[in-house]
Amino acid sequence: MKKSRIKFGALLAVMLIVSMALVPAVSAVSPTQPDKGISEKKALEHATVFMVQAVLMNTPGLEEWAGATVNPEPITIYDINGKKLYYEFSVEKNSNMVGTMKLGASSELGSSVKTLEIGPRPWDAATAIAKATEIVQQNYNGTAKVTSAKLVVYSYPKIGVMITLADQTRMFVDAMDYSIIPDKKPEADKIGVWSIYEKISEESDEKKSQRIDEWNNDDKYVSFMKKKANSINIDIMAKKALSDDDLTNIGLQGIGILATSSKTLDVPLYKQSNSVRCCVASAQMIAAYYGASHTQDHIANGMGCGDTGGCNYNQELTYYKGAGPGGLDMPQSFINSSPTWLMNKNSIDIGEPLRSGTPTHCRVARGWKQYTNIWGNEVYQIYINDPFGLFSGRTYWETWDDVTHADDIYVK
Repeated sequence: MKKSRIKFGALLAVMLIVSMALVPAVSAVSPTQPDKGISEKKALEHATVFMVQAVLMNTPGLEEWAGATVNPEPITIYDINGKKLYYEFSVEKNSNMVGTMKLGASSELGSSVKTLEIGPRPWDAATAIAKATEIVQQNYNGTAKVTSAKLVVYSYPKIGVMITLADQTRMFVDAMDYSIIPDKKPEADKIGVWSIYEKISEESDEKKSQRIDEWNNDDKYVSFMKKKANSINIDIMAKKALSDDDLTNIGLQGIGILATSSKTLDVPLYKQSNSVRCCVASAQMIAAYYGASHTQDHIANGMGCGDTGGCNYNQELTYYKGAGPGGLDMPQSFINSSPTWLMNKNSIDIGEPLRSGTPTHCRVARGWKQYTNIWGNEVYQIYINDPFGLFSGRTYWETWDDVTHADDIYVK
């Protein structure tokens, strides 16, 4: 009979002793290397190693990933500036997709793994590109001269298709609901497109250098894990699932993690009822957590939002702070336009989920995770309920520093 997989907590002391004994000390981070594009092969190595790491660390929500493999053929997703942004790999078990992982396609983006997403991909690449092309042709009465069609992150975390015409006109079509997204900077209505690379270009030189160092450290970690597995005759990159015994034995070698901690809250996931109701659906999740069975129509009325644009934060606060039965009756709720991971952690630690905001999208933060590797690098992740999806919303782990956090609403 197979041994059961050892829990990470039970392995921690062993990892500390074995890892520190067997791994040469690294005196300092090597000088920052120039930004470089990441190949699919290298991204696959990172995806495979960090998938195994997530399993060995018993990451909440990823229990089904034990015994899974990473499909070696990723989907390439671009930035709206045309540059490769992410490789999205599917995590598969018994021929079923149990999750996806987004890996950065450039060291300029910082840490390697961007998201660990639970369940199957909520859109199909080929269908989205075909449908977007069809929609563009309909808009041009069949005369559009399409020069390219690329999957893009048009407004993080939303995925769409960017169609470029011969005259350089761009059209954006969402990959899930096939709505046309105007090629404009997002305003108060949260509708529009923006570039992740452009946001990074506005950062300080120190921050840019830090991002590249983060990727280099992740690459060191991947080499470390591959050597650990090879030392006990396990090819971590083989195209087959690791058994419980394999995972246990790799864990006993020490996976280079000195400390880890996490906390999650039991917040239900709801899909937004139309393309602009992300803030409304996020409020519905938070309301349900507190025992209020408010519909999205009820919440939209309380916020004063229509169905043609998103809500602004003042409208959201009207609902959260408003007295019942119309509002959630949380009068101490407030917004912070410079949220930090520690603020998110502290809120979740006292049992309070929060509305997490990117420049154009509302989600719910319902958990956190933190770990430290043998080089002293801290990794901070946030657990997200995202209301945007074709048939349902999505739940995923997201590396904190890889996202533009526009504003968070703390509901209390």
